[in-house]
Amino acid sequence: MKLMKPLAILSASAALVLTGCVTDPTTGQQHVSKTAMYAWVLLQHAAS
Repeated sequence: MKLMKPLAILSASAALVLTGCVTDPTTGQQHVSKTAMYAWVLLQHAAS
C-alpha cells in the first residue's frame, strides 16, 4: 500500500510530461504549457 502514492504521483507526472509540450504551429518552437507547469507544482506540493 505504501507504493501506491508514489506510483500515482509518478504516473500523473509522466502524463503531464508527455502532454505538456506544445508546439507553436507558426514558428515551430516547443514550450511547456502553463497547465502542465502548474500541475507539476501541485504534484510536487502533494508529494511533500
